[in-house]
Amino acid sequence: MKNRKELIDDFMEVFQMLALKVQETDQSCAEIAGLNEITKYDLALVGLIGKKGEVIMREIAEYLDVPFSTATGVVDKLVKKKILKRVNSEIDRRTVKVGLTSKRGAEIFHQFITFRHRLGEVVLANMDERDFADIERLMKKMVRQISDHHVEAQIKTGFAKV
Repeated sequence: MKNRKELIDDFMEVFQMLALKVQETDQSCAEIAGLNEITKYDLALVGLIGKKGEVIMREIAEYLDVPFSTATGVVDKLVKKKILKRVNSEIDRRTVKVGLTSKRGAEIFHQFITFRHRLGEVVLANMDERDFADIERLMKKMVRQISDHHVEAQIKTGFAKV
């Protein structure tokens, strides 16, 4: 039986390979859409807004897990590229919402979702419903753990719990 250090080392090796494959798929998705200038933050944001319709800047910053100023910069860039648009809220004019443009933004969202779905079909082809539920639960748990405990800071300062 493996000790905890060996289990962690094995996990981190697989996790690193998974992270690299995810980065490859982000790039492939951008290339398929003919958008070499689109980053992983851009694609993630297009996916979020495409699913929700319109979102406020605070939601974008939280979703991307970046400061408000970084989220604003990402949105500004995508507005200039005519992928996103800003819309004043009808309820509160002080609130600005961000949505996809009806042509380019909607097209990129459709290509992204189609590519992502096909990728999911391939990756999950040999898994059943229980496997899906287990994977989703574990991945959400890992994301929470990384976000909640500021893992990078803990590792740098030597306080990460093992």
